Amino acid sequence: GSVHSTASSIGSEFINDRIPAHQREVARIQSQMKSFVKGMVKGRDMSVLSVDGQLRSCTCSFDRKLRNYNILISKETRSIPLSRFSEVFQGTEPEDIATPLDELCCTCVLDNGECLTFRFKDIPERENFAMCLQIIVDGHQ
Repeated sequence: GSVHSTASSIGSEFINDRIPAHQREVARIQSQMKSFVKGMVKGRDMSVLSVDGQLRSCTCSFDRKLRNYNILISKETRSIPLSRFSEVFQGTEPEDIATPLDELCCTCVLDNGECLTFRFKDIPERENFAMCLQIIVDGHQ
């Protein structure tokens, strides 16, 4: 029996070496998603970057069903169905738009080609926002 038990422990070590990292990653993404969605349903203070390079503060939110992306700028609310988001870019992409992008930007492209650029205080915040929004947008495709 000892031969068998050695083999199975080697097998499980082999497997454990490979699985946990992936599971940890999935768990991390799930918890990031949870807090992202919670924060967005409440409403999140953000900065939107206009084509002329002006930063304006805005409040962005999702409705509870995660159907719409609402942007409140100076008392005007614009509601955009998340199904209309076609791409989420990070940093200086896409390169063919007039908005002066930098590493802290996340640009959402809508189905009509319109771009919405948000600017974050640091890269981890931008990466987190882009990743979570991408997952939600993918879910609407």
